[in-house]
Amino acid sequence: MKYTHKKYENGLNLFLLPLKDAESVVFTIMVKVGSRYEEQKLAGITHFLEHMFFKGSKKYPTSELISTSVDAIGGDWNAMTGKETTEFYIRASKKNFKFIFDLLTDMLHNPLFDATEIEREKGVILEEMKMYRDNPRSRAEENLDKAMWPNTRLGEEIIGDEKSLKGITQTDLFNYWRTWYVPANIVLGVAGNFNEVVAENLIKKTWGSLPKQKVPKMFWADQVKINSSDTSRMIFENRKIEQASISLGFISYAHADKKIPALRLLSSIIGGGMSSRLFIRLREKLGLAYSIYAYSEGYYETGMFMVNAGLRSDSVDKALTIIGEELKTLIKTKVTEEELRKTKEQSKGRMALGLEDPQSKLDFIIGQFVMTGKILTTEEVYRRVDKVSITDIQNVAKEIFSSKRMALSAVGPITNQDKLKKSIKI
Repeated sequence: MKYTHKKYENGLNLFLLPLKDAESVVFTIMVKVGSRYEEQKLAGITHFLEHMFFKGSKKYPTSELISTSVDAIGGDWNAMTGKETTEFYIRASKKNFKFIFDLLTDMLHNPLFDATEIEREKGVILEEMKMYRDNPRSRAEENLDKAMWPNTRLGEEIIGDEKSLKGITQTDLFNYWRTWYVPANIVLGVAGNFNEVVAENLIKKTWGSLPKQKVPKMFWADQVKINSSDTSRMIFENRKIEQASISLGFISYAHADKKIPALRLLSSIIGGGMSSRLFIRLREKLGLAYSIYAYSEGYYETGMFMVNAGLRSDSVDKALTIIGEELKTLIKTKVTEEELRKTKEQSKGRMALGLEDPQSKLDFIIGQFVMTGKILTTEEVYRRVDKVSITDIQNVAKEIFSSKRMALSAVGPITNQDKLKKSIKI
């Protein structure tokens, strides 16, 4: 996977990944700002700003013109706001590179932030907020963050809340945009079938010529700490629905931590597929769940390991007891050589399948650069996976599976909360 990396005098970073056999091209913009950068009174502004870029720019003054222009060429486009980054992309046929570059560049360089559109979009986001809150699985995951990292923006919803959203003004949006959307805080990427000289000239003229600006110092760096376990780290919502959704979490490791390969393999062993321990025991043998899986999420200075499940409402306490038993087994008993070998091949195979298109290749490169400052090749990632030992797996389990690192969230017909609190013991 050969790419070119260039850093401009204004601090902008550019990655070019030419793939001559591809029929498409993708232009990606990643901004190093997410919901955890927000002051509480502006909670949700990062996500709100992402929406407003699609509502009109200097060359493309209406949302309808923007959307019909992309649809007319059969393009695929979207944006995602996370807790630490915001990403925009447009992917289209290789012949349309100049157009998608011009459109996305104008959207982020010259947004209108029309006052009428701002008020209209507040209504749209409020409905989006209700959609997530009505979804038990999403709600359980959001509540887990709150239980895990109380009183921090990392623990709050990316979308914000009703009060903060309604209070965001046009001036707030312009100020936030001018503060964080500066060259030194932006990474551009182009991947697929495109002319590298043409791409570099376009970027130099539009993005590379922007004035150099300072990126504000991060104010959240020491907010996240591991606290003693107590009932405040458990959140339950009693709802009259057919199924209960649970999210069990443990504070784990930052993006760049050397233990990440072992953590990911541990995640796969526990709940990474239909042959994982929890899937076989809770679904296949006991029939308590349809959905049961585990995964990890990294941030700049911390991270979380999660087990999520959709369960029969009368079996939540039993399922939590079983999950606790499985986690304790991993603390006390080493995995077998065969299980570790199988999990390593599964991990590498899934990674290979996930890197089949230009956009996933580009995200693989840019994501590493933004989160860790280093870029490993796929071969280097595979080698790190292969180096993980049985002892490494057990040591990670011993370190993170402890009560002081744990938080729990459940949404559904939860009537006996005290019983649930006692079900999970590590």
